[in-house]
Amino acid sequence: MKRFIPAIVAAGAAALMLVPAGLASASTKATAAAFKATGKTSQGGDVVLLLANTGRRVQMTMTFQVPCNSGGSITDTETITSPSTPGGFRGHHISRVKFASQTSPIAVTVDGVPGLFDVILTGNIRLDTGNAKGTIQPTVALNNGDKCTSGNTPITWSARF
Repeated sequence: MKRFIPAIVAAGAAALMLVPAGLASASTKATAAAFKATGKTSQGGDVVLLLANTGRRVQMTMTFQVPCNSGGSITDTETITSPSTPGGFRGHHISRVKFASQTSPIAVTVDGVPGLFDVILTGNIRLDTGNAKGTIQPTVALNNGDKCTSGNTPITWSARF
């Protein structure tokens, strides 16, 4: 009996090592949707905010409109994933999360004109009150010299969990 129990434990451990990693742990999408908030931008566009259960990753989908110097405007929907910093612990629970992210310039074409697009996204999440708010600062620099930006006043957003 003394030799039988360690053999069973060893066989069980070997069997667990053969289980695929996908079955052994939760997927990234499952953990990314631990907290979901919905809201609007100051322009009336939709905002969907997903916060990972660890509080260390935020994914935000937002719709916004960017006015251009030429008088036109660009309406866009973007999804940005950003690292975040949890803080304000109440016991063992996260009560506040802050995040800020700037995308690398992305090559875009607007009405046949090539250019570069980037966006700065910031936010504060209060899980204890269920509120989230922040700013979006998109910029599109077109090769024809036209620049589309939110200007000195960033687009604000707010959401509720």
